[in-house]
Amino acid sequence: MSIFGPPNIEELKQKRDVKGLIRALGYVKDAKVRGGAAEALGELKDARAVEPLIGALKDRYTDVRKAAAEALGKIGAPAVELLIAALKDKRMDRYVHEAAAEALGKSGDARAIEPLIAALKDEDTDVRRYATKSLGEIGIPAVELLIAALKDEDRVVRRGAVKTLGELKDARAVEPLIAVLKDKNKYVREAAAEALGNLMDARAVEPLIGALKDKDADVCRKAAETLDKIGWKPGQNEAGAAYWIGKRDWEECIRIGVLAIEPLIAVLKDRDWCVRKAATEALGKIGDARAIESLLAALKDEDENVRIKAAEALGNIGDARAVEPLIAALKNQDVREVATEALGKIGTPAVEPLIAALKDAKWVWVVRREVVNALIHIYRAGQLDETDKKLIFAHRLEITSPHDDRSSGCGGDHTDIAAIEFPL
Repeated sequence: MSIFGPPNIEELKQKRDVKGLIRALGYVKDAKVRGGAAEALGELKDARAVEPLIGALKDRYTDVRKAAAEALGKIGAPAVELLIAALKDKRMDRYVHEAAAEALGKSGDARAIEPLIAALKDEDTDVRRYATKSLGEIGIPAVELLIAALKDEDRVVRRGAVKTLGELKDARAVEPLIAVLKDKNKYVREAAAEALGNLMDARAVEPLIGALKDKDADVCRKAAETLDKIGWKPGQNEAGAAYWIGKRDWEECIRIGVLAIEPLIAVLKDRDWCVRKAATEALGKIGDARAIESLLAALKDEDENVRIKAAEALGNIGDARAVEPLIAALKNQDVREVATEALGKIGTPAVEPLIAALKDAKWVWVVRREVVNALIHIYRAGQLDETDKKLIFAHRLEITSPHDDRSSGCGGDHTDIAAIEFPL
């Protein structure tokens, strides 16, 4: 090493001067020199460099640690035991663990498999990522242990094992990965669906069709994408509807029609309000009364967009069971207008309940106004029999009379005249 400047790494490498390169590995003034020395020692593959390179895994600079890890991987067998020790050493920081995990993968040594599987539960995301990648680099010798890891109690380990098995594309993993489609953790199930896509095995088709009905939307989507890769085509049936739900193609569900009802109802409980809203709208467009109970539940959804679509859907279906819930929904400001329109579409079954609501003094004036609008809409639609027409007409004065805020005690300064004139 020159006393007049930094060591010449290229010259030391050409001379195969391992001792000189080890000294350069400790050159504190320049991280590039240290990184270059680590890289050169990896190319020389001399076992004497193992311990100094293990020490370099603690370097403050990422590039130096990375170079040291790659070098240890190239040196291979002589470095494995020390790398395993570094990976397990809780006193080491995460950067050392990351570098050790990476190096073990590059070593290709089967002794590293079990420690790397254990590292899949490391608290640091990057350590887990490097461990997963390294197991994939070790390859076939890791398959059986990875399959065993699919039953680990830790979901992180299971997910890491799933991802690596997908990358290895070993046919032995197909059946175990199919079983994981029913894992209790959604992220593990999603990873299994993706991994099966890499394996491209026909045995996975039916289980993936089953996964289209998973309670989690992301798992359904991934199952649909994997079926695409395998070459499966959806039919005009429930499985096809579940596939299009996974792909978020709601128009295809509507085209399937009544056979799409059950899959659509199933996603009304999805955690994503956008999914619930779209499924509710699709059910309304299909217009089948078998969806009524589920749509009535959606009328109380925590998201106003879903509630609005539920009211709209109930109006499209026109079932009398929706009348009372829709009248109750008139009290909700966000749903009020759509509920009024829905009651107007339902028509005759809504007449008497609306008149009863009109007489309820407890209802606030804005709600009463919507009751009036619904009655007038039904009357003007011209689809009532004479009995219902006379019933509405008999209440024309109540419908058109101003709201008396003094007698009702609501404390407001307003009138409640219908927005449109009563049709004589």
